[in-house]
Amino acid sequence: MGGGGDGDPDQSGALKTMADLPAGGVALAEIGAGLMLYGIYAITRPRYQPM
Repeated sequence: MGGGGDGDPDQSGALKTMADLPAGGVALAEIGAGLMLYGIYAITRPRYQPM
């Protein structure tokens, strides 16, 4: 079994299953880019927030 956790077949290999879809690689790239942009936003927001 792939993935991690307790080896539950319903959740192991979810990223591989997503990547195997016709536009799965693009979708995973967009999700990753969105998470990185949100991280940058979350780090820089306090610096520019008015007090």
